Amino acid sequence: MSDEQDQAQPQQRVYERPLIVLCQWCGEALLTPGRGPAPRYCSRPKSCRQRAYELRTAQARADADAAAGRLREEPVRQVIERVVQPKHPTMAGAWVAALEALTKQLRTGPLRHQPHHHGHIAAALAAAAAAIPAQHRPAPASVAPRPPVEGSAVWQALAKSPGGSTSVTLERLADAARTSIDTAAAVLVSLAAAGELRIHRGDKPIVDVTTLAPHARFTVTVIRRR
Repeated sequence: MSDEQDQAQPQQRVYERPLIVLCQWCGEALLTPGRGPAPRYCSRPKSCRQRAYELRTAQARADADAAAGRLREEPVRQVIERVVQPKHPTMAGAWVAALEALTKQLRTGPLRHQPHHHGHIAAALAAAAAAIPAQHRPAPASVAPRPPVEGSAVWQALAKSPGGSTSVTLERLADAARTSIDTAAAVLVSLAAAGELRIHRGDKPIVDVTTLAPHARFTVTVIRRR
């Protein structure tokens, strides 16, 4: 073929184009379109393009402030005061306040319904009281005698229950016996300690009925009738 024929044929254009590029911010693989420039950033909800722009402009502002002497290059020094709080109270007044809060918790707070902790608390309080010298302890307060269990109205109310078992609350028992809730609870504790009745909720025995709420229902089973 002659040179004139070679020059008459069209020349082929050969160019290379990447099929996959990586996002210049997060590195995610991006497919390039058929035409136009290859993308530089992916299209996430929080644009990688915006983040890259913010980084470039922030660096430019920092360089400008450093050149103008407005940027502090030395590390910032701080004066720190460390205060170590004691884990437990150290003053008598703080201990008294803590014990008053404990008393309130045992009477009306969450600790009232946690009888499995009462023994540990009582032992700790007894040990603390024993550590106080005898001359500094207050005189024991006179305790009013507990009403006799024999012939009490509480026992009479329980003895009337058919089958020896009854489901009651402290409120209803005290109302039936025409006495206070504290007295009704004290009589139940005495009778249970004497082995004359059993107090339980389902299959779970109740050691101290005074830990129950006045409206809480429980079962009393009379073991020995008088």
